[in-house]
Amino acid sequence: MHIHSICVVKNEADIVGQCLREALAWSDYIYVYDGDSSDGTWDIVKGMAGDRIVAWKQDGKVFQESLRAEVYNAFRDRATEGDWWCHLD
Repeated sequence: MHIHSICVVKNEADIVGQCLREALAWSDYIYVYDGDSSDGTWDIVKGMAGDRIVAWKQDGKVFQESLRAEVYNAFRDRATEGDWWCHLD
């Protein structure tokens, strides 16, 4: 079983690095969608990206719950039966 986390962020440069590092203790994969941050959040996420943290997309859409569905639909083929999906906010 794996835990796939969906993290939707915007202008969270002060906490995003610590949040992602701490979540790696229990989350197998973290997919990050950035809402067009202007404070360096996206640069931090890209700098942390690798096998387990995926800096997926930066887009200026207004936040809505359906953004998580976009992430899920982009990466659901990586999951297997029994895997869990988590909102990482």
